Amino acid sequence: MGASRAAINGAPQFLRDLAVQVEILACLHWLVEFQILACIPLEESVLLKDLADLAGVPAGQLARVVRLTASRGFLHEPEADHVAHTQLSAQFITNQSLLDATVFMAECAAPAALQMSFATHRFGGASAANPTGAGAGAAVAAAAAAADGAFDLAFATQDPSSQGAGREQSRMRRGWSAYLAHLSGSHAESEVVNALLRLSWSNLGNACVVEVGAHSASLARALAHHCPNLRLVVQIDRKAQQQPSPSPAPVSMWNGMLSGVFCQDEVADHLAPPRQEGSPSSSGSGSGANHPGVTVTYRAAGMPQPITDAAAYIIHLTPPHPSGGGAEGGRTLRTQLDEYVGLLRASRGIMLVLTADVLPEPGSMPNPEVEAVARARDLSMFQLSNRGAVELADLLGIINSLGDGFGKLTVINKLRAPDGLVLVLVVKYQAC
Repeated sequence: MGASRAAINGAPQFLRDLAVQVEILACLHWLVEFQILACIPLEESVLLKDLADLAGVPAGQLARVVRLTASRGFLHEPEADHVAHTQLSAQFITNQSLLDATVFMAECAAPAALQMSFATHRFGGASAANPTGAGAGAAVAAAAAAADGAFDLAFATQDPSSQGAGREQSRMRRGWSAYLAHLSGSHAESEVVNALLRLSWSNLGNACVVEVGAHSASLARALAHHCPNLRLVVQIDRKAQQQPSPSPAPVSMWNGMLSGVFCQDEVADHLAPPRQEGSPSSSGSGSGANHPGVTVTYRAAGMPQPITDAAAYIIHLTPPHPSGGGAEGGRTLRTQLDEYVGLLRASRGIMLVLTADVLPEPGSMPNPEVEAVARARDLSMFQLSNRGAVELADLLGIINSLGDGFGKLTVINKLRAPDGLVLVLVVKYQAC
């Protein structure tokens, strides 16, 4: 929505833009629901009436929908009563995940967002857990005991144990993954790799680098491609990727999918089955370790770090998880990072904390749209699971507070994306 235009023209323009966006989302969902986009040739136009007959929808309604979306560059009328794809709309035909994200936004994210005020009235502070605060555990427990918030209210009539629930869960998981990829502001893995490559890896020779909490070996493989001398170990918590069985509450169905969103869909094609907890897979076996310098291992959250002499630990922060469970079993960010104090002191290595999904400091982005997208993602996560992203300032405070009697952790560098968002925090142990 044009923030600058709204600022110039005032509140009425802001409301007009908002009204248009609401209807645009409704129109896109309608077009997807009736598979109308797929009925339009990619290189030719088609009569609106013929298209309406083919899709089984009223011609007048189709014309209204097309003409509104066309005002935003999505479809167009090359001649009277004909419709054709634009470069924008054609992408929704060639890229299925764009359709999945659209459906998820319309059917899940938007309804949950509109129930936020009702959830606050009904559950109050019980659904406002802060994953970084000292009282987060009690708040999460209270939220789980009370209810699950906006998503629960939006879908309170659905029964996940009903016939077809498995297909619905699969569809929603696919939509959620697409939503994250296209709409959440999550930066592409290539940007993270490019940020990491700014470090002087060549100075490490054939040193060991451990990636903790990964969902696949793709980042390690990309890093190994650029730094072939490194020995990279990818540690994956296999148990966290197993989807729980359906439970009676509708939101619990969603929570299971949120916890398992990175499971089979993203990991099965990359990883060989684990031998046993903590044991490495052969670096040459399985598609997850198709680079000779990459080894995939499986390590449960909370278990001691078995590699104590790595030159660098790449840490994936635990993503927001639903109340009552999650991949880290309720461990806080402080607990996740605290175990590396002694390791970094002994190894004199560094810790690279990946922060692409951490909220930027308020007003710190050159482009306000970057912060807006990040905060919209945070609110959406909060509405869907009662948990949200951590603020960068809070994360920095946690890191700087960790230490022992001999020294403390210190952030020595922030690696940023081209848009200014911090992607990686470089952390070292500093002796007193």
